[in-house]
Amino acid sequence: MAHRVDWVRGSVLLILLILGAASAALTQHWLPPAALAVLACAFMMLRHLRSKAPRSLELIDCDEIIGHPQTTLERVAELERRSEIYWQAARRFEELFSGLPIACFTTDAKGTIYEWNRESEKLWGYPASEVFEQSMFDLLWPEAVAKSVRARLARVFAGRKSDPFEVELKSSRQNRSWVLSSIFPLRDPNGNVVAALCANVDITDRKKWEERLRNSESKFRCLIEHGRDVILTLELDGKITYASPSVKSVLEWEPSDLEGKNVHEYLRKSADADIETLFQNARIDATNLPPTRLAFLHQDGLYRYLECMPSLHRNELGEMVLILNARDVSDRLRMERALRASEERTRNIIDSALDAVITLDENGQIIGWNSAAHEIFGYTREETLGRKLLHLVVPAEERSGHPLDVEALFESQPDFERVRTEIEVLRKDGERFLIELSLSQSVYGDAKFCSAFIRDVTERRNARVAIEQLARFPNENPSPTLRFSTDGKVLYANSASSPLLDTWQVSLGDPLPESFRSEIQSCFVEHKMSQMEFEAQGRVYLLDIVPVEGAGYANVYGSEITERKRAETELRIAASEIRQTKENLQRTLESITDGFFAVDKKWRITYINREARRLLDIAEDVQAGDSIQESVAYLRDTPLMRQLKLAFNSGETVRFETYFEESDSWLDVKAYPSGEGLSVYFHDVSDRKHSEQMQAAQLQQIREYSDQLEKQRHELRQANAKLEEANSRLEALATRDGLTGIFNHRAFQDHLERAATSCARSNRPLSLLMIDVDEFKKYNDAFGHPMGDEVLIGVAKILTEHAREVDIVARYGGEEFAVLLPDADESAALTVAERIRSAIQDREWPLRPVTISLGAATTCGTCANAKDLISEADKALYASKANGRNRTSHFRTIQEEAA
Repeated sequence: MAHRVDWVRGSVLLILLILGAASAALTQHWLPPAALAVLACAFMMLRHLRSKAPRSLELIDCDEIIGHPQTTLERVAELERRSEIYWQAARRFEELFSGLPIACFTTDAKGTIYEWNRESEKLWGYPASEVFEQSMFDLLWPEAVAKSVRARLARVFAGRKSDPFEVELKSSRQNRSWVLSSIFPLRDPNGNVVAALCANVDITDRKKWEERLRNSESKFRCLIEHGRDVILTLELDGKITYASPSVKSVLEWEPSDLEGKNVHEYLRKSADADIETLFQNARIDATNLPPTRLAFLHQDGLYRYLECMPSLHRNELGEMVLILNARDVSDRLRMERALRASEERTRNIIDSALDAVITLDENGQIIGWNSAAHEIFGYTREETLGRKLLHLVVPAEERSGHPLDVEALFESQPDFERVRTEIEVLRKDGERFLIELSLSQSVYGDAKFCSAFIRDVTERRNARVAIEQLARFPNENPSPTLRFSTDGKVLYANSASSPLLDTWQVSLGDPLPESFRSEIQSCFVEHKMSQMEFEAQGRVYLLDIVPVEGAGYANVYGSEITERKRAETELRIAASEIRQTKENLQRTLESITDGFFAVDKKWRITYINREARRLLDIAEDVQAGDSIQESVAYLRDTPLMRQLKLAFNSGETVRFETYFEESDSWLDVKAYPSGEGLSVYFHDVSDRKHSEQMQAAQLQQIREYSDQLEKQRHELRQANAKLEEANSRLEALATRDGLTGIFNHRAFQDHLERAATSCARSNRPLSLLMIDVDEFKKYNDAFGHPMGDEVLIGVAKILTEHAREVDIVARYGGEEFAVLLPDADESAALTVAERIRSAIQDREWPLRPVTISLGAATTCGTCANAKDLISEADKALYASKANGRNRTSHFRTIQEEAA
């Protein structure tokens, strides 16, 4: 009876232990060591009591009850009630054990599994029925781990403590998992270890993150050791605690030369304030440190500009340190300065041009406006920048389809080269004027621009109109006007000259008849004007032949004198009968269009007609018998009278032209001396003289305009030549490598993108060679950078000589080069690569042999992608270097070998 009382007391204690441990597990979702110890103790008490507990009232010894009369039915009922409480607690324990949030199982000293909860099923993937009485060592991986766990289990059963340990296990899913395991002894009431409890926590995710962290640390360390950027760690007092290996390639200092020194020792004095400001900002706000540029001392004594990205971190001692990630931008700054100087020179050339030069973007907005544009249109640069030229100088109703609609031009003709036209536009004050417009396209990277060259041709148009009017003047003249060459060919004839040409039976370009041609040639020889009369188609013409000195031609001005000739004929016929026919003669003289007067030997007027009075402004009171020198005093000392006296004295017929000031006219005069006196015929040729003067003035003006235009054209050609030269230099700076003269990285990328696009569109092959000079750093270290530069120049020259004409050769960066091979399949690419490699290997280099490693990649069709092609060629290059250098590898071959 006593052992049953002990059993009941033990049952109560067991229930309390189980409930306490289970409560801790369920509320904290993990099993602390104290809870595991309690659970282990409770588990062993359960096993011990289970073997001694009565399952029902029938199992109680009746003799024992009879031998103890104090035992009543109530005591038996109490005992049975407590037995039921025990079994309920046992079932509750099994439920709690099975539902624990960590994987647990029990085992004996040999590792045989007896209890297996649901978390263990999830972790290993085996149900309890499959692992019951199986060895726990079959669930571990590999064999060495199983031996270690077996030793730990032996120590637990020997009564020694076992620390938690990590172990790799095998699951039914055949995936690798890691757990953190703890083994606890299970003791009986006598303290003997009868079983062990193994608690397991899944740490697979943690192990994976640890592996990733190790890989990341390795990559980061590799980037620092092989990167081109300089990384410096500074204490906030300026002490350098770390310098990356790249400080050697950038500044020629060993890392050990800098570490332990103060950063101020290596900075230009002007940069001390910048670094101190950076330190102060780091102490105030560690989260917002701006980039800075520092001049750092190079080992050669010069300073290199480093662009620094600062960040604040704690070191392993918990102290705040400043990390500077610095990049050498000295070469870039020099290039930027050179580019700015070149742009300034180009801007000055454009600004000093005589023509307006306006730069527009793809949308037609103004981004450049020179001084000539200001003078022509009246707008200042500030008034135009950002505005559309089309809206500025073209009325709204004329903008549709206008040549200045650059935005529409780019859409309709994306690759147009040059557009030239003449259009009318508006000045700022609203005046319309004519311009000559030339549009040309330029491309920089992905951006397109349009340059508009504009010239005000209003004066040129006016001059052209004047020339056209002058050219029409002879043809509009009702009198014949002709031009002959020195050899007597017809160069020009107006419509009034048709009767003459028909009589001569010639047309433009034909030679004149011999008689008239000799008269023309004699004028050239004697350098004087001559006159001749010519009859054509029943009409008589007076032809004035005027040779033009130095021009190589003579102008002929004709006037019809049919009526005059008829009058002259009639006058000669009636001369013998003058007394009888005086009235008829007077009527005749009055009817002719020429002026006429006659004087006797004493210069007394014998006759004067109305036209003569009008032309010479002689009053009506001057009559026959009056002395012309006394009655018309203003004629006394005129050139007209002097010529008439010469004719009178010589007795020879004379003809001359003279200017008569009183009537402001030119007179064509013919004087016929006779025994009785002098007869004088004359007519007004002012219109012809004025025409000749106007022609001469206009020709002179045309010559001046032509000289001005030629001068401006010459100046414009010079300015355009300078502009083209500046553009060529600018393009070379932007696309060529400064050392080798071949394409630089930026230009290579542009060619590669275009080639990949063309390849995808035309479904033709495209290959790429990535080339690296073997052991180049060692070459530089051994012989110095100048000799290394000579190697790079030599390699670039060989690449250019042995590549195809269509191939693009570029310096990719440092000692790396790239050759782009359009329309080249794998075989062609390998042929070119081997030719280049052999040429470099066979060349006699001055200091030591130089070899290269090459990586080739080929793509075709719609799969063409510039980034993928570079990546594949780069991988092939690394394979060549890994396999011993001085060789060529193709990406496809590498893939097949890997497969």
